[in-house]
Amino acid sequence: MAPLQMSPPQSDDDNDAPAKSQDPLLQFLPEDTTLVDQLNRIKFLRFATIMNTTIGLDDPKKLENLIRRQPSLLVYSEASLRSKMNFIQSELGLTSQEMQRIIPRVSHALCVSTSTLLQRVESWTAYLGDRQAVKNLAVDYPPIVQSSFQECYKPKLDYWLENCFDGSETELQKVLLKTPTYMLNPSMERIKQRVAAFKR
Repeated sequence: MAPLQMSPPQSDDDNDAPAKSQDPLLQFLPEDTTLVDQLNRIKFLRFATIMNTTIGLDDPKKLENLIRRQPSLLVYSEASLRSKMNFIQSELGLTSQEMQRIIPRVSHALCVSTSTLLQRVESWTAYLGDRQAVKNLAVDYPPIVQSSFQECYKPKLDYWLENCFDGSETELQKVLLKTPTYMLNPSMERIKQRVAAFKR
């Protein structure tokens, strides 16, 4: 008769092991192996809670990407983060759904002061002449709240204006609102190459 096969005894520790958390936010974080890991997890969950309760952003991957692009967001106070997001939302008249689309693409905007954010919004409003147009532009091309209008975007717009629109800002703005990424995203050198290609 074949000998009985005995299973190895289970350790009491196995029964006491905590169940793995089902929180989807934790699946992108490392296991707690050091105090640093534990502190980073606490900071991340605090940040995720702020994003969720302020604008309803609860996508773990988007939250992780935000932190990868701008790790310093973990050290900002809750009041600071909330005030900046509330400012962007109220100044541009954005819905929570629109904020959920915009914020993951403008991590650096949450690291500057509200006065800097106001200056950017007002610069675009002065240029387009309409806050609703600025809102529409921000939804299509969120980086406008992340970079300086005068330093980053005005030189590009001036070059397009002088070389492709015969000085008509009205025509330029019409095209800008339809294709903002094409006009604002490339470097100045790339824009010059495109303009040169048009004129051949």
